[in-house]
Amino acid sequence: SCHCRSKRTRKSRVKIETQIMPQHYMNAGRQMVFSEAEMKALGLDEKDLSIVEWKCVEINRQTAKDITMLLNYINMDGLTTEALIKQMALIATNNFCQYMSPDNGFNNQMALYPQNVDLRNISFDAVYTGYLGSFEQIDLMKEFFEQFKTESNILFVDPAMADNGKLYWGFDDEYVKGMRFLCSKADIILPNITEACFLTGTEYKETYDNAYVDELISKLKEICNGTIIITGVSYNSDEINVVIADSDTKKVYVHKKIGKSFHGTGDIFSSAFVGAYMQDKSMFDAVKIASNYTVECIENTIDDESHW
Repeated sequence: SCHCRSKRTRKSRVKIETQIMPQHYMNAGRQMVFSEAEMKALGLDEKDLSIVEWKCVEINRQTAKDITMLLNYINMDGLTTEALIKQMALIATNNFCQYMSPDNGFNNQMALYPQNVDLRNISFDAVYTGYLGSFEQIDLMKEFFEQFKTESNILFVDPAMADNGKLYWGFDDEYVKGMRFLCSKADIILPNITEACFLTGTEYKETYDNAYVDELISKLKEICNGTIIITGVSYNSDEINVVIADSDTKKVYVHKKIGKSFHGTGDIFSSAFVGAYMQDKSMFDAVKIASNYTVECIENTIDDESHW
């Protein structure tokens, strides 16, 4: 329960038994507030709201800003009304989950929202997952895959969980196990070499050769029946290899190596790859575009004092 001030009796406070139940606000003498317009219409300000009401107002504010920004792309070639509406629905869902979920992200609380925007009525050409952050979110993605996978769409999984031979902070073997399951459902997976080692139970090595990478690919094929793209493969100090392997072919794209390590480059690569591939680029060309774009991003920001 919580206590909220009433505008009519500024010195008194009304008791709301359960903040998420609109009826409990009516029992206290006013309706529940969901938007800034409702707040002003009732003669209230933010100090008069419950925490849940304040979050609802903030969700609407943020969603309005995000959708306004999205409208900048309305005249872009190839952008359909359906795609725009899908993105608006995803923006609203994402903002709701960030404000309402206990871990400020996607988890089982997302189930609250499709009552208003039913994602089950939306189809996707692709589903792409990157850094998830918790085992609960992996479970959610399992359900999401089951619900939205079709014969024609593509599931991309970037098992973002490790680098430089170590798991990210907060992750453990159970998280690796869950990520391995997501990879087993994917059409295309994009692990770096450290993640490939954790997924396959292979000892990580700082120095390795082509046979070591081939062994990782062979083991990854036992997990994923689709295409495997391993990033961050380096045999020398000057170059980085991106290895592309499917059931019967193997290709390698080589780009220059920048000496320092930067956070977020894997996210940039995977996102650029998915975007290029979904624009009908070949697998190899999409890898080339993503690799070159990632290098350009680093080069254009490396002298920025705020770069981390």
